[in-house]
Amino acid sequence: MKLQTILRLQLLATGLGAALLLAGQAKAQEITNAEFDDGPYVVPFDQAASLSDSPVQAATPVMTEPQALQAMAAIAAPTIQDEARMIQVSVLERWVTAVLLVIASLLALFILVELSVLVELRRAKRSLRSAHSPRVSTRTA
Repeated sequence: MKLQTILRLQLLATGLGAALLLAGQAKAQEITNAEFDDGPYVVPFDQAASLSDSPVQAATPVMTEPQALQAMAAIAAPTIQDEARMIQVSVLERWVTAVLLVIASLLALFILVELSVLVELRRAKRSLRSAHSPRVSTRTA
């Protein structure tokens, strides 16, 4: 096996792994129905008429005002306290994974080179053995 063939496969696998690992994040896009232009064959969405037809009922409060203020404060609080630290950990994880990927590919390359050297060594021993001790046929003519 040629060294170039071995390197080509390892570089291809390393490049694909690095491309998948180090690719940037894709931002999600939120679509609302109000952003679409209505075409000529579309009936407008009529919510106002259906809401005004229903009788208004008196709502009973589910929680007291201090409880509502506590809930609003909990909702408004940021979910991640230290966002810069989380980003730093994410970048560190990516680099550690990239380094491990490179080490694994180099180890696989080393194993493949060693196997190819062992195969060549066995071939050489076999050809050397057959050249020095030719087989003599025991058949008599």
